[in-house]
Amino acid sequence: MRTSIMIRVLSLGMICLLAFHSCKDEETDIVPKFLDVNIRFNGAVKPQMGSTLLLNLYYKDMTGISYDMGVPDEQLEVVLTEDQITQGMRLTFDGFSESAEIAQVFAFVDLDGDGVLSDGDLAGYYNDKTLSGVESGEEQPDNVIAEYAITFNVNQLNGQIIGEKLTDIDGNEYETVFIGEREWMKENLRVTRYRNGDAIPTGLSNTEWSNTTAGAYAVYPHADVDWINSEEEMVESYGLLYNWYAADHQAGICPEGWRVATDDDWLNLEMAIGMAPEEAAVVNQWRGDHAHLLKSTTGWTEVEGVERATDEFGFSMVPAGLRQPGGTFVNIGRLSYFWTSTASTTTPGRAIRRVVRNTTNNIQRGNIDSREGYCIRCVRIP
Repeated sequence: MRTSIMIRVLSLGMICLLAFHSCKDEETDIVPKFLDVNIRFNGAVKPQMGSTLLLNLYYKDMTGISYDMGVPDEQLEVVLTEDQITQGMRLTFDGFSESAEIAQVFAFVDLDGDGVLSDGDLAGYYNDKTLSGVESGEEQPDNVIAEYAITFNVNQLNGQIIGEKLTDIDGNEYETVFIGEREWMKENLRVTRYRNGDAIPTGLSNTEWSNTTAGAYAVYPHADVDWINSEEEMVESYGLLYNWYAADHQAGICPEGWRVATDDDWLNLEMAIGMAPEEAAVVNQWRGDHAHLLKSTTGWTEVEGVERATDEFGFSMVPAGLRQPGGTFVNIGRLSYFWTSTASTTTPGRAIRRVVRNTTNNIQRGNIDSREGYCIRCVRIP
């Protein structure tokens, strides 16, 4: 009898022990929801050590909602170290919602250190969804609610935000883009009149072009270009070629509130896309290796071994060629030339320019004969 009772006690104990282990096993099978975000900085512009990264998690669809109006449900903040910038890092949202149906991730790096999201900062949603695209409703952030880990390449520059349409005195419209501290035209100027309404001379012969010291413009001959069928198509695609006297005319050639980009404006642009300050400061040399970030993704004659154009900043630089001081037109499809409004301080009759070519991704800064016919980009006056 005692043996029977003992067996029953042992049996009950085994049942309880098995039940206890079963409960423990069931408990360990329940994995709390989390989201690992592997951060990488692989774009042209990288943060500086000490910059602040904010990683936001939203349990709602942010499509069409301004960043300022969307309060994150969770936020991680990191002051970046050199290793984190070069090697990346893993950040974890431990309290990932079990009940949410949507989860969208946004990253912001305060590059200028002003404490707010502004032009030139790194900002974008996971999987290369731009801030401007999401805010406008043109893009929808990816839903990562079913994920446990994602890799977030933080490379979207807030400078890609497109501004409002700009209109010149002729009624031509231009898109604009924010890059660094400036708002730029993202198209070449096509205006035929100064801001006061005076016509800019055109139709000059080679001799007249060579001899004039007055403002003038020219249209690259479409008959010389296989892929252009009319003068109108040429102007729409490549803009007009102006001598520096037109760029420097006192009446102004850009729309009200805008100016021909100065040498300093171009320096600001070049440093915003990643050129080192000491490299940018060099004169009369080809500098850096960043031109592919500004080149349009179409229209360039490609050269083997040269990194292809990405137009990462939305500048959309096209190879419009030039009109030389003697009047001939050359280099369409291969080179872009731009006037600055800055006169040479060393040589009379010359001015500062920028040149980009298809054979390298350098940008040339130098002074050149004011009679050359180049493209113009305008910048909003701060």
